Amino acid sequence: MLDIGFWELVLVFVIALVVLGPERLPGAARQVGLWVRRIRGLAHVAQQELERELKISELRQQLHDNPDLKTLQSVREDLQRLRRLPAQSIQPPPPSSKPGEPTPNPSPQDPQP
Repeated sequence: MLDIGFWELVLVFVIALVVLGPERLPGAARQVGLWVRRIRGLAHVAQQELERELKISELRQQLHDNPDLKTLQSVREDLQRLRRLPAQSIQPPPPSSKPGEPTPNPSPQDPQP
């Protein structure tokens, strides 16, 4: 991550010791440690969120490119088209007295007994 060697850390410690003094150095080191921990936590959360968004994006792309999805969409479109068709009732033929014999159709002009 950061390319800081041993001598750079010693130099920072000596400068902090001279600037802050031996009384305030432990408190300042503790405070810096807390800041570093918070920054690492925030970086970890941001990294997890980016990875999650990347996975979601990859899944969406795979779902979009899936040929089964295209078939499913065409079936869905066919079903919607069929739902739009007017409902047609299919009535069974009236029963006949003999099989194979056509049944007479009563006309509206014939009187009913």
